[in-house]
Amino acid sequence: YGLIVAHGNVGIGTTTPGQKLVVGGKVQIKDGTEGANKVLTSDANGITRWENAGTPSQDTSSHGKKLFTSNGTFTVPEGVTKVWISMSGGGGGGTPNSYTPTVGWSGSGGSGGASIMAREITVPSVNPLPSYQVVVGAAGLHGGYGVGTDGGSSSFGGNLVVASGGMRGGSKSFDGGGSIFGSGGGGAVSGSTALVGANGSGFGGGGGTNGGNGTRGFVLVEW
Repeated sequence: YGLIVAHGNVGIGTTTPGQKLVVGGKVQIKDGTEGANKVLTSDANGITRWENAGTPSQDTSSHGKKLFTSNGTFTVPEGVTKVWISMSGGGGGGTPNSYTPTVGWSGSGGSGGASIMAREITVPSVNPLPSYQVVVGAAGLHGGYGVGTDGGSSSFGGNLVVASGGMRGGSKSFDGGGSIFGSGGGGAVSGSTALVGANGSGFGGGGGTNGGNGTRGFVLVEW
């Protein structure tokens, strides 16, 4: 072990230290991040590192957000101890399901993807900074008679936060169910053409002559 002082102050190059540690002379700090014209900064826990001048470390008073519309990786900014996750699964695909000569095709709308709003996650204090895999739920596809695909699930950090995808249209004419972020698709009747999925995230596709695709989900990370 090195020097351990349980009480009092420590002086290097001085015999009268007035603080816990006083150095009378130059100090060299080497941790692999040192370099010319860099400044010494610290995170919220007091852990120091060298940074380029003008780009100080982010502390917990800083805020930001990152929107994922496709799969990716989120690396926690330095000094951040909590993040908030909002997301929606992909919307289910709509399907046509019955036909009569007098009415035409009727359809079944896909359901909107499940939604999660501002789920709080505490970030562990580790080095290197933690990273989380982000999966954005795929859109459910329309299908033929009574057939379509469910929307894909969105997730953050594996199973840490998960929003399931919306269900595909069923075997009866109806409007798909909705959620906070993703509305269900409408069931088209009376010979209507297919209702396509809305432009937003996690919407279910409409039913109708051919059925409509759902829309993909999203993942929003805020800190």
